[in-house]
Amino acid sequence: MAVRCAAVAMLLITVGCAAGSAVEVAPGVRLQRVIAHYDVEASSLEEARARAEQTGPTRLGAPHASYTDVSFTWRQWHQWNVSFCYVTAFEVTATLLRHLPRWAHGPQGAQVSPEARRAFDAYVERLGAHEDKRERAVIAFFSAGVARVEAMRSERSCADLHEEIVRATQAWGNDVHAAIAEVDGE
Repeated sequence: MAVRCAAVAMLLITVGCAAGSAVEVAPGVRLQRVIAHYDVEASSLEEARARAEQTGPTRLGAPHASYTDVSFTWRQWHQWNVSFCYVTAFEVTATLLRHLPRWAHGPQGAQVSPEARRAFDAYVERLGAHEDKRERAVIAFFSAGVARVEAMRSERSCADLHEEIVRATQAWGNDVHAAIAEVDGE
């Protein structure tokens, strides 16, 4: 008889944002992308970039112009087979909340030149490209984790197998951020 279990692991508390459906990006890995913009008020390109770097999302006590928060849930299906319990399927759904700056306007609605606006948009595109690298690292991390869990089995009981999976996934919170930090160290 197959049994389905589910668990939730929140890595960071994130603000509520509307998001689309999760999409399968690798076997056993579903991804939901959410973009949250924060407003930057400045009268020049240099000031806008500086404010983005000073007022962006905080991670490990320091502000960043852009950052991607990661949370995930997982589900497992297992089955007893005469002398052992094994994982028949395992699925991770990761939610990536990407924080990016948006140059709202200058102080008191001052006009910003179209050239400065285009330059800031290019800056945000470069930040987005870096966040894309972080996203690829998250996908690779969870893909490897799914493969490890799907290989698990227990000769004692399915409850023991479930507990082993819980212990394995509890470490993923810190480990996924280490994978992201490797991207930042490039």
